[in-house]
Amino acid sequence: MSHRRRTIPGYPAPQGLYLPEYEHDACGFGFVCQIKGKASNAVVLRGIDMLENMEHRGAVGAEPDSGDGAGIMVQTPDKFFRRKADELGFKLPKAGDYAVGMMFLPKDLVARRWCESLFEKICRQNGMNVLGWRDVPTNSMFIGPGPKASEPRIRQAFVTPDERFYNRSDFNRRLYLVRQRVENAVEYNDDAPDAAKEVFYVNLLSTNRMVYKGMLTAHQLRGYYPDLSDPEFTSPFAIVHSRFSTNTFPSWRLAHPYRYVAHNGEINTLRGNRNWMRARGGSLQSDVFGDELSKLFPILTEVGSDSATFDNALQFLCVN
Repeated sequence: MSHRRRTIPGYPAPQGLYLPEYEHDACGFGFVCQIKGKASNAVVLRGIDMLENMEHRGAVGAEPDSGDGAGIMVQTPDKFFRRKADELGFKLPKAGDYAVGMMFLPKDLVARRWCESLFEKICRQNGMNVLGWRDVPTNSMFIGPGPKASEPRIRQAFVTPDERFYNRSDFNRRLYLVRQRVENAVEYNDDAPDAAKEVFYVNLLSTNRMVYKGMLTAHQLRGYYPDLSDPEFTSPFAIVHSRFSTNTFPSWRLAHPYRYVAHNGEINTLRGNRNWMRARGGSLQSDVFGDELSKLFPILTEVGSDSATFDNALQFLCVN
């Protein structure tokens, strides 16, 4: 049966795949890939082009240059990071044997060092080493006064398993354990610096994916992160998101994509979902983590949005 194509007053006429009756307000989401899996910077830039064409799907604050959030997920650009590591004086092992952690850190030096020291300590406790840190170049001339006031220090940590690491194929799962323990140690630790509680966030800690995001508009992402335009910053896919905040105030950490999802919608049962997850904690079992399962608790953040909390639960299920 063919769909009746009708004109609705106040909307464009039906054309191509566009039907005006499906118009609604929502975040902008897009995916672009090279169908044969060939990585290139052109794919990254096409993803950003798509993001910029969804500017109408992202909200702004009182100032038109203060965005609710925008970001991009790509495959880890191995050649790019290999060059950057050489410039910083350390060598990376082969792709898949190292991870990159993209982090929002406090600008306060004492609080930042506290977070970095905590991250390195928990890595060591789990048979991993931090080879080095990289300051991610950013250009704050592209962002408005609201995001600028809460802008974090953005750094990347390069992590490898050490000689004590017994199962290299389990590296990504163990990275989840590290990230979970670090973030819980900040969020639920009364001794953590206030600046750390307010700012610290791990965008992604993975051997194969990277997320560049922030409290930006769709058109600010490209200029804010010069890395994205480097010819060696390549990926076979790009997932992009432009945020239209509804039930939470915008912030740097609440921009999408998250670690597993870029979510276009609303979950209005947030408190109930969190409580159900807590209630199930006592009966959870894991063949993967075994006796270490309790180290992951609490699984859900209390300071995230509905989408961030859903991402917490989804990542927990996926790594198990």
